Amino acid sequence: MNQNRKGEIGKKWIWLIVALWILALGLLFAVIYRNQKEEEIKGFESVNRQVIRQIDNVMEQIDNLNAYIKSDEQLETLLTQKTMDPSEIWDTQIAEYLNSRKNAARNVESVLL
Repeated sequence: MNQNRKGEIGKKWIWLIVALWILALGLLFAVIYRNQKEEEIKGFESVNRQVIRQIDNVMEQIDNLNAYIKSDEQLETLLTQKTMDPSEIWDTQIAEYLNSRKNAARNVESVLL
C-alpha cells in the first residue's frame, strides 16, 4: 500500500511538472509574440512618420507655388485664361513663361500643370 501511495504521489508530481512546463511555454510564446508585435508597431510608426514628413514637404511646396502664383500677375493671368479657354495654346504659353522664370522663383522646386 505504501508503494501504491508513492506511485500516486509520483504521478501527481509528474502531472504538476508537465502542467508547469506547458504554462512556462505558453508564457514564453506570449512574451515572444508581444515583442514581435511591438517591433511591428515601431516599424509602422517609423513608416508613418516618413509619410507625414513627405506630405508636409509636398504641402510646403504647394504653399510656395501658391504664393508664387499669387505674386506673379502675368502667370495668374495666363492661368485664368487657361481656365476660361482650355486649349493647348495656353499650355504652351504657360510652359514658356515658367521656363523663362524658373531661375527667378525661389522655393518653387517643380511645377506640374
